[in-house]
Amino acid sequence: MALLDWIKKRNEGQREPQSGGWHAVGVYFYNSEGRYPPASWAKTPEEFAGMVPQIRNHLDNKLEIRITNGDDHLLFHATRNGIEWDGIRLSEYLSKEPLAPETAKTGIDPVKSQGRSCGMER
Repeated sequence: MALLDWIKKRNEGQREPQSGGWHAVGVYFYNSEGRYPPASWAKTPEEFAGMVPQIRNHLDNKLEIRITNGDDHLLFHATRNGIEWDGIRLSEYLSKEPLAPETAKTGIDPVKSQGRSCGMER
């Protein structure tokens, strides 16, 4: 399944989406010192798909990444140790080889949940 197909399926059934059924997500790209600039917001599926190479590059370089929704709920989190939380089941699109189900923590389906609180201030 292509990334944009996954995004479309992920957003089916969500309430009050932005245009085209998409809920904006913020991607925090941490630097090697553990600091991050303001989030890069993907307001469309195409914008998010355009960020995937940068997300993958951050993972390859063992830099921290957080993805949150508009309410600052954590949807995805990776550190130098790898993927710590994958509430949106994004890992298979970020790695060159799909991860085994036990590798990524996918306990919450964001379509049915608000995510978990990230605790980050915007």
